[in-house]
Amino acid sequence: MNIKEQLEVIRLDPFRYINAIFAAVLSIILAYFVFFYFHKLALSFFPFLRPDSKYMPISWPVLKLFVWVIIFLFVKRWIDLLIEFFFKRGSNYEFSFQDWPQKWIFQGGNKVVDENPPRLVIEQSNSGCLLSKYVWRDFEMNFEMRSANLFGILFRAQNLESYFMLQMQCNPILKIAPHVRIFGNWDVIEANEIFPRMGIDSNQFYRVRLRVQEGTAKIYIEERLVYTWILPTHAELLLRQHGNASDQNPGQPQVELTELGNVPKVLFRNKFGMVGFRAFWREKADIKNLQIKSLERFWFGISTLRFFREWL
Repeated sequence: MNIKEQLEVIRLDPFRYINAIFAAVLSIILAYFVFFYFHKLALSFFPFLRPDSKYMPISWPVLKLFVWVIIFLFVKRWIDLLIEFFFKRGSNYEFSFQDWPQKWIFQGGNKVVDENPPRLVIEQSNSGCLLSKYVWRDFEMNFEMRSANLFGILFRAQNLESYFMLQMQCNPILKIAPHVRIFGNWDVIEANEIFPRMGIDSNQFYRVRLRVQEGTAKIYIEERLVYTWILPTHAELLLRQHGNASDQNPGQPQVELTELGNVPKVLFRNKFGMVGFRAFWREKADIKNLQIKSLERFWFGISTLRFFREWL
């Protein structure tokens, strides 16, 4: 995504960036006060830092700018962590009919059927749908699904262009295919068949549980662990997929190769993110009884250690 596209995303959804703007402004203000007191303290303990000192290795304005930038980055990092832990942390959630579409963002033909319980229909959605009012890092997601072919479970999503996805292939033998999407491009791992084999009846609902904790995602079907994925640190983005049909195949969306050698770091690997679903082109799934439970323990236990570890 180039700068022009990034600015367009901000223009279309400015409220998503309120936290970032707030953190930047607050960081500048706090950095100024920290620098002011650091300046006075440093001069009292280190006389050679005075502007008129002949031992100054560089000019005083350059040193002041350098110190201020270091303090700003330090303060900004702490504020980002605090916002993430206190304002964006996950809470428990249970899907209801009234939540759609107010609490979701989506692309394509996704919809909700007003039944008891309400049924979320995922179809014709290349980018997917995401529960945008909540974010989780460590969580447990439970739901019932019915599918005649394929669909994907999305997590730690930053937006509709960047997320992890576990694709469930249900036709008729279950296979799991991990995906990483970054700025709309894909790193796709070959589908893994489950042993012992598990058949999927397209007319039946199955209980699914996704547990994501630290750098591991585990998926259970009918309380049976069927797949464990160690989330990758980098992704080789070889595929670009979009819904526009090509001239050669007018009824089929295009899949293109990207430039080889593009292996960026997955920056959202250990970050809070949204969860959701995806069903591309002719894929389809029905979802009901969706519940999400946070596994975070703030300030006590592992999350406290992770807070300091991420800062370091």
